[in-house]
Amino acid sequence: MTRQDNTIEKEQCKVLNLTHIDKRSNRYIHDGELLFKNRIYKVELKSSNLDKSTPYISTGRDFGLEKIETWKREPDFFIFTGFSRTTGEREHVFCLPTDLQPFYDSVSKRVNEGGKTWSGLNEWRNIKRQIILSGLPIDINKAEKTWTRGSKLNDPRIRWADVVEWGIKLNKKNPAAHLRKIVGML
Repeated sequence: MTRQDNTIEKEQCKVLNLTHIDKRSNRYIHDGELLFKNRIYKVELKSSNLDKSTPYISTGRDFGLEKIETWKREPDFFIFTGFSRTTGEREHVFCLPTDLQPFYDSVSKRVNEGGKTWSGLNEWRNIKRQIILSGLPIDINKAEKTWTRGSKLNDPRIRWADVVEWGIKLNKKNPAAHLRKIVGML
């Protein structure tokens, strides 16, 4: 089940000494900021419950090609936090937007190719050509918006194991200092 509260985000910001951005919108807003060497870095915070048999990270609803481009462009980096309610353990993984390319590729493929019971954007491109060639009186822009919206995925999840493989695990004893060391090398 998706968590709409920001309890974990607030904890992440406290532990990593980030400023929490406590806003929600239908447009992208990063979750935290790091002021380091007179620059403000935008941070996207995500979390995963490590007590689950296959831990995953929720990404949100309406995840399509536009959101991929936003994730590539908007945050300077991601912090993924794995937490265990039973042990209290916390793990933090640093990723650059480029580190998530395998995830972007997977989502792009599903959005473009569709699924067993729904068509993707590749099929829409063929249909669009046929509509334009036929001269049918259809508002092609409205049809494209409808198809594009319908091709978005509802919360394509990222496996915790993948994030650990793609990113850099932060030092458990002092993750805030380790984060700054990494950011200093960017």
